[in-house]
Amino acid sequence: ALPEVRSALGELRPDVVHETYYTAESPTWDGAPVAVTVHDMNHEKYPQLCHPNDRTAHFKRAALEWADCVICVSAATRHDLLELTPVDPSRVFVVHHGVAPLHDGAPDPEPPQDRPFLLFVGHRGGYKNFTTLVRALAASRRLNDELDLVCVGGGPFSREERAMLDDAGLRRGSVIHRQCEDRELARHYVHARALCSLARGGVRDAGAGSHAVRLPGGLRPGRGIP
Repeated sequence: ALPEVRSALGELRPDVVHETYYTAESPTWDGAPVAVTVHDMNHEKYPQLCHPNDRTAHFKRAALEWADCVICVSAATRHDLLELTPVDPSRVFVVHHGVAPLHDGAPDPEPPQDRPFLLFVGHRGGYKNFTTLVRALAASRRLNDELDLVCVGGGPFSREERAMLDDAGLRRGSVIHRQCEDRELARHYVHARALCSLARGGVRDAGAGSHAVRLPGGLRPGRGIP
């Protein structure tokens, strides 16, 4: 909580307070100007895909009210923010995420598996549209026969996801889950045929990761990275 942070930092007098996510209370600190980063507007655009108890949109509204400067991670996010909120456009700026290499040195020349594969990174629920991706792969006999789908992160497949995969009619064993450290994730990025992301809204972390290793991306048209 902010009172504990202030106490721990003692007499520190910051020039700027940067709120990288949204908190339940104002980060105002001895009159220092406040900047807040908005990563996407998915909670506002797709509330039906969010948990009923998720208060992210509430905290975001409060953060936008007290912020002197609003940083959006893409032009698409800035467009959505200005469309969905009354924030003064003159206070809203686009600053893209920085991208650092996922590993030191040359990438591992050995692929993580023998079969060619598509890569999906991160959580699969809600607006990530994982089910749509699975159905699209199942609808293409060529993709189904020639490529695996490797999912890294996001936790093991749930019972519901396993049932959905069985019902989709994909080749048995063609959808694989793995949990990887950064170096192993980089190896998956390097050797994948493409990164797949059909997320509604911004495409941030996975897209940035693919850029770090120059992997082609198969991204949902119309939203995201610019």
